[in-house]
Amino acid sequence: MARLLAWPNRLDAPEVLLSGGNWAIGLENLQDMRLSKVSRSGDLDMASTRFRVDFGVERTIQAVAVIGHNADLDGRVRLTGYNDADFSDLAYDSGWLDLYPPLFSPSDLEWEDENWWSGRISSEDLGEDVRTYVRILEQQFLRYWQWEFDNRTNPAGYLDIGRVFMGPGWVPAGKMTRTPTLAAETDTVVVRSLAGSIYSRRRKSRRVAQFRIERMDQVEGTNRALRLALDRGLDRDILVCLDTDEELLGQQWSLYGILRNIDSSPLEFSGVEDTAMNFQVEQITG
Repeated sequence: MARLLAWPNRLDAPEVLLSGGNWAIGLENLQDMRLSKVSRSGDLDMASTRFRVDFGVERTIQAVAVIGHNADLDGRVRLTGYNDADFSDLAYDSGWLDLYPPLFSPSDLEWEDENWWSGRISSEDLGEDVRTYVRILEQQFLRYWQWEFDNRTNPAGYLDIGRVFMGPGWVPAGKMTRTPTLAAETDTVVVRSLAGSIYSRRRKSRRVAQFRIERMDQVEGTNRALRLALDRGLDRDILVCLDTDEELLGQQWSLYGILRNIDSSPLEFSGVEDTAMNFQVEQITG
């Protein structure tokens, strides 16, 4: 079991150029953390639902994500990386992949379930959760990338994307000795009348991950763990994958979010050479 923490989002650098496709609401919204500020394709033609990324310089990329999209269950994605500005010298190709990978094995479902064959989330269960696709790569050091989406069956008639993340990853050499936890939180307001009736103002639920990394040497603890907290603060995004080897639950065990409680989670010098640090990551939902 390997955990990965990814930051910063290289898409946000001022020199990054996004181009291509047919986007009725511009690609610049992909560089905004607010998922409500979407990029929206003009139609569902595959020539429209794609775009290119020029980082300006070669960048190390290990973790990518598509967050806050509106693709239906037939949605697919392909990510390619190139050595040249003409996008002709292919260096990386993910191939076409489902935006909704399997979450269940056949033994987890009933034969009558609509998703028994695919193992993917059912249309009924898509619900209000932020639709997110996460992929962990072998490290790539490239300047030019292309995202392509195939979702011609989308009933909305267009593809929305709230955010795209592309960044380097840190796989701690230290150990997560405290079992990570995933909790559900909500800001839903619930009141009860004198007669006992319940009234509510519903808000989206969000996931919160908590974990502790121990037995980091002082270099890793200072230059990675503490630097993460200093750089991200409470308002800059991070992508966390709690288990990069998990096939069925990897998507659900990954979080695009922000750190919290960093003032009460200092870097601890727990031994002559060792350090440790606690982390909490809160999912961004809007």
